[in-house]
Amino acid sequence: MYRKFLPLDKATVVSVCNFPILNEYKPQLNPAFFSIEAAPEDSVAVLVIESPIEYVPTLDYKSVVRNVPAIEVARSFVNDWTEAQLCVSMATGALPGLFPIDGPLTADEADEQFPDEISNARSRHTSWANNLVKMADDIWTESPKHRHISDSMRNAAKYLKLDRAWAKRFEADKQIFCPACRTVVDSAAIVCKVCRCVLNQEKFEKLTFSER
Repeated sequence: MYRKFLPLDKATVVSVCNFPILNEYKPQLNPAFFSIEAAPEDSVAVLVIESPIEYVPTLDYKSVVRNVPAIEVARSFVNDWTEAQLCVSMATGALPGLFPIDGPLTADEADEQFPDEISNARSRHTSWANNLVKMADDIWTESPKHRHISDSMRNAAKYLKLDRAWAKRFEADKQIFCPACRTVVDSAAIVCKVCRCVLNQEKFEKLTFSER
């Protein structure tokens, strides 16, 4: 096995995303997993990457071990994760708010040294979030089921500070079975929406209904 090491360098991925990106996998590298925390509101999150090791096979069935430049890995992290997301558009600039920087940075240093890049990332992320919300609105109109809504869509609504019924996560403890038809209904329901069984007699007797 031949060894070829570059001087250890570092790069930073800067994120304005309001959610974490966990265990982005690069199978040819060691370490192979990279994660970045959710960015606080009005700030950024950073992932500092040190040059990982890569094993490169040779024609004589051996391998060369080398350090991959950290900025190369940072770009790969951003590009590969972005390409796997729904509703991205290079043409319109609707992209997750991530970008790579050569060298190690703290969140405060990124805020101070790269304000224009961060502003552009927020603009791209806002466009992407709007695309996700539009898709979720369309899905909800056709089929209002929480299982059809992705976490990225919920995160987009939260980022844009929008109140959407589909953005609220399904909570099992707020659901019950109708004793008559076994349909899943909200625990606060007074009457089953399917079979019209009265679920809460006390509250039902206090209701007043208009005559049609």
